[in-house]
Amino acid sequence: MEILSVTQLTLSIKNMLEPSFSSLQVKGEVSNVRHQASGHLYFSLKDQGAQISAVLFKGSARRVAQLPKVGDQIIVRGELSLYAPRGSYQIIVREVEHAGVGELLLKLHQLKEELKEKGWFSSELKKVLPKYPKTIGVVTSPTGSVIQDILHVLRRRFPQFHLILNPVRVQGVGAAKEIAAAIGDFNAHGLADILIVGRGGGSLEDLWPFNERCVAEAIFHSKIPVVSAVGHETDVTIADCVADVRAPTPSAAAEISVRELTSQLDFLRRVEGGIDQNLKQTIRHARARLDGAINQPLFSSPYTLLADHFQKVDDLAGDLDSSMRDRIERQELHLVGLKKQLQGLNPRAQVEQSRVQLRSYASSLQSNSEHQMRVLRGELDVLTDRLDSAQRAILEKKKVRFFSRDLTHSLNIATFKLYERKKRGLSYLTDHLKAVNPETILQKGYCIPFAEKDHSVMLSTHALKKGMRLSLRFHDGSALTRIEEVTPKDDGKKR
Repeated sequence: MEILSVTQLTLSIKNMLEPSFSSLQVKGEVSNVRHQASGHLYFSLKDQGAQISAVLFKGSARRVAQLPKVGDQIIVRGELSLYAPRGSYQIIVREVEHAGVGELLLKLHQLKEELKEKGWFSSELKKVLPKYPKTIGVVTSPTGSVIQDILHVLRRRFPQFHLILNPVRVQGVGAAKEIAAAIGDFNAHGLADILIVGRGGGSLEDLWPFNERCVAEAIFHSKIPVVSAVGHETDVTIADCVADVRAPTPSAAAEISVRELTSQLDFLRRVEGGIDQNLKQTIRHARARLDGAINQPLFSSPYTLLADHFQKVDDLAGDLDSSMRDRIERQELHLVGLKKQLQGLNPRAQVEQSRVQLRSYASSLQSNSEHQMRVLRGELDVLTDRLDSAQRAILEKKKVRFFSRDLTHSLNIATFKLYERKKRGLSYLTDHLKAVNPETILQKGYCIPFAEKDHSVMLSTHALKKGMRLSLRFHDGSALTRIEEVTPKDDGKKR
């Protein structure tokens, strides 16, 4: 028997298979659609028992009115081809005919509408997530990446977490019943404060268990709040709609479950750090104040504290001595005054005092009389000077009145002469302007010739030519004329 290589065997199958199916029509439901940057479209056709790969190349896709999408029931026409590098066969699609909406999508749409009418999607029925969950329940596959993502987030955000995993299948036949039973177990035994139900991304068929009625009923009737984390952010299942909270990813579901608890722990850590920092700062300040007090000179000697008090006692003693001396001196002065009063009551002393007062009155009377005479004489001199000044002022006013009349007459004469001289000058300038005004010259019988084309003034016969048209400007209008003959002044020749 001949030993064949893989390539030889694949080529033999290709040569036998492709001619037998060079033209075929296949009906099925579209799934696993992949759009390539090249413009080619790869997808699978399936029914209840099998599936086959198909490719719609860019040239054929341009002729298709509506490209197939997941869930569409279509009929494709083309040929069967074997792709040697992968050893798989596929349909090369030439034409696409849509047969209607896929059974899965139709079933999903009908169940959504039914549950929506029941009010299972209503936000008023959503349960509030507990702020401080002690136990987190997870319903997912134990071997998938979902549980690892959840554990990673919880270790990072809340290291003291308590998690219970109820392992289930998340795709395939019977997966929906396992998911619903796991949710029921958590509720029956009160094993968790919050539930995370989910799986990773996939096709519509892969996510279908989370679109089953039994899973929706288990989530809706769950007394434990449920966070749904099914597929990617763009995938929306019935479980997402019924759950109390929908998370875009499993990692986000873990974040949401311990969000409030984590934020409170973060707040307590910040407060703890602040208290520790404030306490340390308070201790540093108190220690600095204590060190400063110990190093103060007040505590090095008792005289440092008592010196001010000693000095105040000395000041008070000095003030007391000074006050006593002042009081004694005042009493001595009072006694001297009383002694003088007694001496003044002696009759001989009173007679002598009256004699002294009479001599003082006589002297004051003479002084006042002399002073009155001097004042009167001064007033008389002032009145005499005022009389002389008034007489001189009257004479001066008369002189000014006389001279002001002569000055006014002289100014009037000079002003009149100046006015006449300016009037004659203005009349001369007016006559001169009238003489040089072109309008005045034109009124004397002259005219000004202008060229008809550019309206320039003709200043010389040298600028004139025979047949040239001119405009003659008169004082009362203008006229057009033509040159018939030109006679320059210099040579007298005609042109």
